Amino acid sequence: MYYIVANPNSEQGSTMFLLPTLTTHLEKEGIPYDTHITTGPGDAYEKTLKFCQKAHSLQGVIGIGGDGTLQEVTAGMVAAFPSADKIPIPLGIFPSSTGSDFFSSVEGGKQSAGNMFKKNIDVRCRDLFESLVNKRFRAVDIGTANGIAFLNVAHIGLDVQITKNATELKEKYDQKSYLAATYKSISRHKNFELTFETFNEGQHEKTEGKYVLLAVANGQYYGGGMRICPDAKIDDGKLTLCIVRAMNRLKLMMLFPFVLTEKHHLIKDMSFKESESVKMALPHDIDIMSLDGNIYPCKGEIEFKILHKALNIFV
Repeated sequence: MYYIVANPNSEQGSTMFLLPTLTTHLEKEGIPYDTHITTGPGDAYEKTLKFCQKAHSLQGVIGIGGDGTLQEVTAGMVAAFPSADKIPIPLGIFPSSTGSDFFSSVEGGKQSAGNMFKKNIDVRCRDLFESLVNKRFRAVDIGTANGIAFLNVAHIGLDVQITKNATELKEKYDQKSYLAATYKSISRHKNFELTFETFNEGQHEKTEGKYVLLAVANGQYYGGGMRICPDAKIDDGKLTLCIVRAMNRLKLMMLFPFVLTEKHHLIKDMSFKESESVKMALPHDIDIMSLDGNIYPCKGEIEFKILHKALNIFV
């Protein structure tokens, strides 16, 4: 049996065109499945957790939606098997949005992912169906933040405020909501003080300073296609930190154009660091973090870890 979790609001409702096409393939081959249509934030997590705990002979979970849906599904799968080094159930990733950033890392780049989206719905559904039947797997890493699983990128600081504002502006600006939220957030941003520690191959390093944002990445892309961590790999057992030190608002206005053109490595106030785990002591004015675009409360300290090749995904 397969358990399908679909977000009906992803990409202006295009998910609901993908779902019946996929289930038609399953029905033709007599493959049993169950379907859940999400109803709001946190619902994909709760339903995936419960189904994985009770279902027998579950062959896979399929997430249809964007990065946020996949984060909740993955978190539910991890929570269902808290003591497992490897999640015993594979995950099928069926992105319904061209802004599905983790999918770009899986496909080997934004252009390759874009080519996949150019295929018609029936071809895309058949491709996924064949990967299920032939059990074509790839093992990938999972990140965790205070025990909550994510697949792509976690972050604190300016990025989180942008994500929050983009959600609020989505109805008005649609696909340009992230850009609109970026400039709104920059105009109100204040740098923050932070202490963080990295642990890598037995080495420990403590860093203190003022920052704009810190992104903790498993995948390379975020924010609808920005390649924030070009050297990140989804199966190397490492987290890649993108560290942006304090800068004024004028410089901040120039930051995201550099990211969009993949020239942000030239900015002297940006740096990258690989680590197996990260601990952050948060200032009192930071109380939210973003995991793959979903906002979570946080307070005091965040510990990020990597679960090396803990999840098989259908490819």
